[in-house]
Amino acid sequence: MPEQVLSLSTAVATGVLVLLFFFTRLHHTAAGRLLTAASLGLFAYFILTGWSPYGPPRDLAPAVWAPLLNLALGLLCAGLWQYRRDNYGAALAGSAGVVAATSLWLAPHWQLPIQTTWLLLAAMSLLDQPQARKLWHWLCAGALAGTSLGLAISHNYAAIGFYLSALTLGGVVVADIYQKLYVQANSDPLSQLPNRRCLNQEAQRLSESKQGYWLALFTVDGIKQINDTYGFSAGDQAIWIASRRMLEQVGPKDFLGRNFAKEFAIISTRGEHELIDLINNINSAIKDIQSVDKHNVSMAIHCGISYNDDGEWEFPECLKKSSAALQFSEAKKETFAFIDDEILASVNRRSNLEKALRTAIAEKSLQVHFQPKYNCQQPEVIVGAEALARWQYQGKPVSPFEFIKLAEECNLITDLDRVIMEKAWVLGKQLQEKGLATKIAANFSPTSLSHGVSLFEMVKEIIEENGLDPELMEIEITESYLAHGEDIKQQLQSLRDLGLTIAMDDFGTGFSNLGQLEDLPLDTLKIDKIFIDKVMENPTVTEFIVDLAQKLQLQLVAEGVEDLEQLQWLSEHACQTIQGYLLSRPLPKEEFVALLESKRQRHEEEATPMPIAQSASTV
Repeated sequence: MPEQVLSLSTAVATGVLVLLFFFTRLHHTAAGRLLTAASLGLFAYFILTGWSPYGPPRDLAPAVWAPLLNLALGLLCAGLWQYRRDNYGAALAGSAGVVAATSLWLAPHWQLPIQTTWLLLAAMSLLDQPQARKLWHWLCAGALAGTSLGLAISHNYAAIGFYLSALTLGGVVVADIYQKLYVQANSDPLSQLPNRRCLNQEAQRLSESKQGYWLALFTVDGIKQINDTYGFSAGDQAIWIASRRMLEQVGPKDFLGRNFAKEFAIISTRGEHELIDLINNINSAIKDIQSVDKHNVSMAIHCGISYNDDGEWEFPECLKKSSAALQFSEAKKETFAFIDDEILASVNRRSNLEKALRTAIAEKSLQVHFQPKYNCQQPEVIVGAEALARWQYQGKPVSPFEFIKLAEECNLITDLDRVIMEKAWVLGKQLQEKGLATKIAANFSPTSLSHGVSLFEMVKEIIEENGLDPELMEIEITESYLAHGEDIKQQLQSLRDLGLTIAMDDFGTGFSNLGQLEDLPLDTLKIDKIFIDKVMENPTVTEFIVDLAQKLQLQLVAEGVEDLEQLQWLSEHACQTIQGYLLSRPLPKEEFVALLESKRQRHEEEATPMPIAQSASTV
């Protein structure tokens, strides 16, 4: 009797210790480390003395099928909950009972129950779903209880010690594996902050408890500039430093995580005023970062905030609303903005615009207007035109600035440029066939170059597909093209070799390096409207551009000419070409063709041959 009591006591102690180890964070405590060390010593003793609680299996077959059968029976029982969720607790207990009974039956034989337990432990280390881990905990508990009890009944005290030490060591391995997998799956590798998955889980936890929370989504401005200027290594270090500054500001009511890239999020149960103080403190802390990797930097945050009252929204919807407020705060250059109906309407309009713009580009339904270019010395003579994109949404015109900016943000700008180029130059071919040969210029966004698009290949493809005459085609570039170095120079030279002309648009607004400008294969400089507007009061810059064009032997086009005094000044300073509302606004295709035909008819009536279009540039 005393031996049975001792056996049962040993079994219970073994089960309690091991279950505490698995179901608590005991392995992170001093007691846990002491238990691990003791188990390691005991296990080493068993190994060094050549002792084993079991002899070798008499038949290897049961060593394979018995653990699998044990596990299968438990899973089969646990599968009941899939069909009867209201009996989930009973199913867990039943599955643990089956595994315990099987382990008890196998305990006096071979090492089968230990193999079952190890199989359970190995599988548990790979699980992350809460319900699956809960099931595996119950199965492990059943295997531990059954094996311990079976060994105690058989009076195999040494085996109990072996079992305890082996499973404790197994627990250490499983805990380490699980911790590494958990960190890898749930944290951002760069900032070591929780990732979006953890943010989602925290939001779900609060929603299930019917607790409202704020979702503050914010970006760190300056990261992109650091990446572009000093490299991604400096950018990564900036993110790390910024994330440490954020951690210094958050408190027990806040859950900080990194959403992606330079975007972070805080789920907070603070009051509104406390949250505003937190955002301002974070912004101040980020602004205090003056140096990264020995480089001077400047950083700040923009934040969008939404409130989820008692789990009213799912986390993705809450994230969408905070993102909308973030876009608003970035556009208005404000530190933070709370979501409201006006911001939502603006964001919804942008979303609808994006969808409609994608469709318009795919269907090539964008309109092209043409602004004529006139001979400055003979303002009645048209010498070319610039193609300008126009678009209507729901019957109303959308500002070119708005939809072109939208196209750049949504990576649609390359396709938009191609549609406008093709439509404009195909019209040039049709005009040539009518005897109205006119050089037409089209723009190409430098944003496309940043995405690796080849301007030369695109233009060459358009020419070949439509049988165009390159002599009647012009490409307008801006000073930002200079940032793309030798590659863009080679592409522009290849286009000139095909017969196209190249114009530098908005010249003077980008602070070009004049040495680089001299090396570019250019034919035309276009004076930006801001200088033309000031030409009568302060002509210094315009005079410099005129003189520069003459010295570089480039054609000169003045944009935005709106009054006769400007026209007179440009004529006196030998400017070759002008365009602006003084002579013509941008015209739809039909009106532009009609204008050319009327000009030709007038020339015919006056018995004066209409001049063939000369070199032109675009706005």
